[in-house]
Amino acid sequence: MKKKKINKILKLRKITNYSIILCKEALIKNNFDINKTLKYLIHKEDIKNININKLNNGLVYSKLNKNKTLGHIIELKVKYEDVANNIIIFKILKKIINISIINKCNNINDIYKSKFNKNKNIKDILLENNIKFKDTIKISNFKKLNSDYIFNYNHYNNKISSLIGFKIKKNNNIIKRIIKYISLDIIGNNKLNNKNIKFLNKYYNNNNIDPILLKRIGLNINKYLYYFKYIIIYNYYIINI
Repeated sequence: MKKKKINKILKLRKITNYSIILCKEALIKNNFDINKTLKYLIHKEDIKNININKLNNGLVYSKLNKNKTLGHIIELKVKYEDVANNIIIFKILKKIINISIINKCNNINDIYKSKFNKNKNIKDILLENNIKFKDTIKISNFKKLNSDYIFNYNHYNNKISSLIGFKIKKNNNIIKRIIKYISLDIIGNNKLNNKNIKFLNKYYNNNNIDPILLKRIGLNINKYLYYFKYIIIYNYYIINI
């Protein structure tokens, strides 16, 4: 075998950490074109259909449109904790969710097909990073929420994220302040994280509301109940990895 071809095998081995035999076979199938071979290998890796439930680490992020009427939340799952905590992976996730908002994606397949840059779609970018980080990186969860007004929260460790949607009959700064603290209360209170929208609306629309929450909002119970009659909790998604 010519030295040029041997060097390509060694180069591919260094990039992918795959065996010499696999690199050689893949290059032969792709006429020793490195770029074509890389694409071949990452798709070959992808068709293994790795069970997402076996990916024990991850990160999550949520994003709103400018009007705060559309929100997306995306969860990435990976094998290794150091990959989940890598700033490069987090930046990729932030760009992916920006693209999904702009394109108004409806599901994970829509996201995978969306362009990450001029030459590659999101699926190809994630597959390339599978090789780069020697890990498996998958979009494991995607939710979208449309409502009159949405509050979203992203915890600094990228392990907790939320979208909470409200229907509002009256739009002013006091109502937005109430929405902010109610949202934070729902996120932080496991008793309220039961996805029972009727229960939540009843809970916040009676005089048994937590006085500490009222103090944070800066309203007495009468003023709070007056303003809350203009608010209905519509739906919410909280992902806690």
